[in-house]
Amino acid sequence: MQLSVDLKPGEKEVEVLKGSLYAERLWAIYGLPFGTIFGLCGVFFFKSTILQLISFLLLAYIWSWSLYRWLLWYFTNYIITNKRLICIEQNGIFKKEVKELQLDRILDITYEQIGMAANMAHYGTLHVIGIGLTLDLYDVKQPADARDLILDARPKNSKVTSEEVVRMITKTNE
Repeated sequence: MQLSVDLKPGEKEVEVLKGSLYAERLWAIYGLPFGTIFGLCGVFFFKSTILQLISFLLLAYIWSWSLYRWLLWYFTNYIITNKRLICIEQNGIFKKEVKELQLDRILDITYEQIGMAANMAHYGTLHVIGIGLTLDLYDVKQPADARDLILDARPKNSKVTSEEVVRMITKTNE
């Protein structure tokens, strides 16, 4: 997969995490098929030209919205390298937000799965707590495995103690 960020020298991609497409389930399962059926039936079976036009516009809107949601999902990536965690969140067609956190600055990772669908489909939100930054990775497939993958990718001697965190904070406040 072509990354939209450049890796630093000596940095290698470990894993690319994608959001769960199942998280878009309500639109994909209900809106797209029923809207498409209704729109096509209206275009072909309504006698009135105005109703056919409205049905066609509804169909065009539904397919455009579906393409938009799919593009947002496709271009949102969470990349784990051997040195950092990079979050690329596509928030709009022309709006992208890139956040990164050095792996040795990660203090802890928690995750949550809200709702029956998230628990059954095994997706959730990871909360990566780091020094100076907390990253939220939304709709990650298998959040427990993703948490373990990120924690295992950290350098072995990177376990930061609370005294070191206090020391870092007091240095920045001076």
